[in-house]
Amino acid sequence: MDTDTLMDVYGIVVGKKVPNCQYYVWCKESESDLFLQMDRTKPVKLGTWVNMRFRRSEYQNPNFLIHDYVVVTPIYKTEVEGNTVRLQLEQYLNSNLKELDNWFFGKIHNNRNKEFPTGFYYLTIKKIRKESGDIWVMENVDASEPKKTTISGIIGIVSGSGKKAENQYFVWCKERKADYDVVIFSENPNIKIGTWLKLDLSLDQLSQPYLECSNFTVIQYPIHPTFLSENSQLCLNLEIWVPEGSQNVSHPFVGEIINIIEPFGQSGRYSITAMRNKIGSQIGWFLKAKKLSRVRFQSANVEITGIVVAQDANVFYVWCRERLPGLDIAIPKSASLSLTDWIQFSISREELDHSFPSDPKFQIREFRRITAQFQTDLSVSGKSVTVKINMEIARNPRIENIHHDFMGLIINERFEFQQSGMYSIIIHRAKKGENPRSVWYIQNAELQSSNVEITGIVVAQDPKNFYVWCRERIPGLDIAIPKPASLSLTDWIQFSVSQDLMENFFKSDQAFQIEAFRRIPSILPTGLSKNGKSVTIKFDMEIERNLRVEDIHHDVMGLIINEKFEFQQSGRYSITIYRAKKEENPRSVWYIQNVEMAPPTPKPRSSPISPSAEERYFTAMIMNISNFEHNETINVWIFDLKQQGTLKLNVATEKLNLNAGDMFEAVFSNINETWFSTGPVTKMENSYTRRPNNNSNQVEILVDGKSLNDADSSHRCSWIDHGDFGDILDINDLVQNHENLVYKVWIQRALVNNNYQWIV
Repeated sequence: MDTDTLMDVYGIVVGKKVPNCQYYVWCKESESDLFLQMDRTKPVKLGTWVNMRFRRSEYQNPNFLIHDYVVVTPIYKTEVEGNTVRLQLEQYLNSNLKELDNWFFGKIHNNRNKEFPTGFYYLTIKKIRKESGDIWVMENVDASEPKKTTISGIIGIVSGSGKKAENQYFVWCKERKADYDVVIFSENPNIKIGTWLKLDLSLDQLSQPYLECSNFTVIQYPIHPTFLSENSQLCLNLEIWVPEGSQNVSHPFVGEIINIIEPFGQSGRYSITAMRNKIGSQIGWFLKAKKLSRVRFQSANVEITGIVVAQDANVFYVWCRERLPGLDIAIPKSASLSLTDWIQFSISREELDHSFPSDPKFQIREFRRITAQFQTDLSVSGKSVTVKINMEIARNPRIENIHHDFMGLIINERFEFQQSGMYSIIIHRAKKGENPRSVWYIQNAELQSSNVEITGIVVAQDPKNFYVWCRERIPGLDIAIPKPASLSLTDWIQFSVSQDLMENFFKSDQAFQIEAFRRIPSILPTGLSKNGKSVTIKFDMEIERNLRVEDIHHDVMGLIINEKFEFQQSGRYSITIYRAKKEENPRSVWYIQNVEMAPPTPKPRSSPISPSAEERYFTAMIMNISNFEHNETINVWIFDLKQQGTLKLNVATEKLNLNAGDMFEAVFSNINETWFSTGPVTKMENSYTRRPNNNSNQVEILVDGKSLNDADSSHRCSWIDHGDFGDILDINDLVQNHENLVYKVWIQRALVNNNYQWIV
């Protein structure tokens, strides 16, 4: 996990810590409440909503206090009675729902088994404390007024702007179909792509293709980190748990995220970037990048990491964070180990939950040596193991213990942290006392200089200096490096700038001097123009069709001015840019010189139906309809076989009034173990309730299940056996096991472990 990530988080004040003007703040990013130190110029009280900024490593420190915050307008109606904070949501609920997965609050539990029919409700929730931790629960479920025609407070994000009208904007919200943006008109200069809004929308008009909204307000701070891609596409950074092998994933706020890159190779919590885009005929959120931030073990075994921290004549002793402090594991000295070695070994989840933390006689059956995760050495005396870690620590003039992601609690006996920053800390192992809170003690702590690495390109020269372009500088304000530096035009360099200089002077200081630099390999192909006077850069990038001559934006080079090129079709382009300073205060010094479109990927040949193929008459349901270069492919589910098939028709489904979720009968042929039909089809009355997935072209189906089966050797998770759809996997643990009940669940087709499956 990147502990240096700066987080921008919404929270709600849910309690007061007397007497130091400190408050408990709930936020979805933290498993427990955070502490906020109130600034008297920004007063808060119970029920106040705040936007906080801190680094990921800070909030994992149990002693962390939030100082950087602003008071914001509540997203949901908030009421306070005594010491209880209540929030009201307008929510669509399935009948007698036991657990709601809300995009902002996460799991909301129906802990009192309230009963209600399917419909729209005013849902009042509050936070309660249980042994396993704090949870949100349903306190009241009140029916919405029957005559209510609008839904207030729908959260949306500006995803595009009108090309004909300057004050026209298109707003995405989850409540609409993927390609049905809401249209707004505003002269507010603060509204742009990426602006978050609260909308009041007509319930009756939600499904209309064109929907204009006149009643909206701007949300001052993004609820999820929001930015624009190199093509000015809307992007969000999100956190999500993903099972191993998943392809498309679903997020509580944006819905389905289409993954056209490789499946997720490991179960765990991921930091992902979702980009709103149109690829082929699909409009929706697409996975742009992913990074595993926390592993979730779903197998029967758990991997434990340990450090060899001591020895005697017969055994080595291994420290593990999962054991009680001071209760090391003994490994006979016949093992090929040394002090400071790191090892890994497997234990069962049952052992982890019961015997492993406290059993003094626990034996490691087998282990393997691994590369040290942190620099590990022996003390000068050679008797104590030391570990060097880097930690972001908030200013704290008091001598207090610290907490590290891996090493756990670290005892501090003498160090004050007089200023916030990144510290280099050496800890040593010592067992002091019979039942220690920890065996790790701070031996030394030094504040590191927080520098920023800057990349530049040598773009010009005169008899005295080379001139270096950096994206972080004002366009046209190059940095001079005196000759004779060992440089040439087109060289790429890197140098360090302190955080203070970066924030206050670097961008605009004309006299800025680079103290030291190093040459690096070119990040992009770099050359000189034919006259040898201008630097050129070449790169490839995806660009949407745009018949207007408009500037483009690149991840590395920033804004690039386009003076003459139209992009007649969407696709991947090879672009050459050159550097020129054409005015006194330029928006950019990079201009498009040449554009070439990469050749299209050849289409695969289609296999003709063999006259001898096996043919049978089946009943099927259309799961989704996709278009690629005007060719329509229809994926279907064949009830008689409980397997997937393909339908290809000579007439567009639109003309036959066929949609995703419709049932039909047709003759299918078995071609290379795939069932395929070219029609004709006979449409049937549908026996299932369906609904579109607003963020993809998939259909969701409401089915009954009579029993929930436990995971077994053929099923990695709980599953429902259904007469028409076969095995339905509950990979997200959404269904609770109750005997003598019929389950009603929405299911859809999804890629699980490289195989398409029905999932809840």
